Amino acid sequence: MGKAQETKDRIIATTMELLMARGYHATGLNQIVQGSMAPKGSLYFHFPGGKEEIVSAAIQLAGEWTCARVKEILDKEGTVADAMAEVAMHFAHMQKESYFAHGCALASVGQELTGSDKRLLKAVKEGFVAWRQLFVNRFIQAGFAAEDAENWADFSLSTIEGAQMLSKAQRDTRPLVASAKLLHQLIDKAEADHQRAGQ
Repeated sequence: MGKAQETKDRIIATTMELLMARGYHATGLNQIVQGSMAPKGSLYFHFPGGKEEIVSAAIQLAGEWTCARVKEILDKEGTVADAMAEVAMHFAHMQKESYFAHGCALASVGQELTGSDKRLLKAVKEGFVAWRQLFVNRFIQAGFAAEDAENWADFSLSTIEGAQMLSKAQRDTRPLVASAKLLHQLIDKAEADHQRAGQ
């Protein structure tokens, strides 16, 4: 990897971390320059579209980063209830390790955007679609019908994302821990009902 690519990757990674901690509007080019230790001119060299282009790349990285970690959890042996609970606990550990400084970059940016921010909205949507599809696939793998898998994926993702926001705001992992417990109970019951119906 060349020095120019290293600088570009560092800018993107720094922007992702700033979005997780500060959100979109509070993340400025000066903070990106300072955090990445890159010359300001290199920002416009690599990202002629300015902040929007940098943030779009950072959102894409955040989506890929999140999906990679979620997939690792979902691919482990165990029930789908175990998997969803473990995903929630993964984010609880992340919150605690960052002293509640880091939230979900996709959610943080998505909440601040308006309808005119089409490029960024597209990047956020693609990140959530990819994450949701991992959940859908895992429910289908567990034997859920396609429509049920879609519904449970939406419910699980919404629960975990909402709990992440509450945990960060309250500086307490309790919402994520509670979500992990309840997701496990509800999905475990649904899976058992599913199996009985198929007998």
